[in-house]
Amino acid sequence: MTSETGKIQTAYPQEVWDEEHTRDRFEMASADDQVRCWMDTAIEQWVKVPPGEVRSLEIGCFPGRYLAYFGARGYEVNGIDLTPRVAPEMLDWLVGAGYRIGRVEKGDFFAFTDPRGFDIVLSNGFLEHFPDWERCFEGHLDLVRPGGLLLLATPNFVGKTQRFLHEVLDRENFDRHCLEAMNLEGWRRLAESRGFEVLRADYFAEFDFWNGPQRRPLWQKAIGRGIQALIPILRLFIPSNSSSASPYLGIVARRKE
Repeated sequence: MTSETGKIQTAYPQEVWDEEHTRDRFEMASADDQVRCWMDTAIEQWVKVPPGEVRSLEIGCFPGRYLAYFGARGYEVNGIDLTPRVAPEMLDWLVGAGYRIGRVEKGDFFAFTDPRGFDIVLSNGFLEHFPDWERCFEGHLDLVRPGGLLLLATPNFVGKTQRFLHEVLDRENFDRHCLEAMNLEGWRRLAESRGFEVLRADYFAEFDFWNGPQRRPLWQKAIGRGIQALIPILRLFIPSNSSSASPYLGIVARRKE
């Protein structure tokens, strides 16, 4: 999550992240995963390269749910993450599944380069942990080859409904996120300034709510569980793709050839 050089500040200390993810299971993102559905739409509409020729990269790739998704599509799988279990544990799992593996590395994103670039660069839940998010975003752009796509998403903690829920019921996790990074117009500005065509930039997905690992009083746990139990009913009344209530915001941008 952070930088091994110590020069890049993060709101989410690496040691905390590692502690929280020691027991994560390795499995592909499910078909109803809302980020996967968002990716499906973008890939089917805008990726024209034959699957066997696609180089895909996920930034902040642990625990590999979306790497497996790319691998199942026939793409070359590449990923970078500082979490210790990336190699050999996660890498061994991906190899065992028979996916085409390129570079899957435990390493610092801010020191990661690749002269060939990638047809798809995915980042989900990464950018929003860095106060210097503009530098981080530009680093993502640098890895996209001409004609390739950037697919970048963050949780939505800036919409009125989602912000209220996370501030009240998920405060410790909320404080580990940089709200300034959740900035569709800022993303658009940076992408266009670097020669990208913005294909989509919006809030997406049906209403959802989750909380990060933390100590919480019983009343917070009870309310959080109540909301989660009511999600199927709440979705009947709360519109999808809402700036206030949708759980994600994302951008799809293509580097001009």
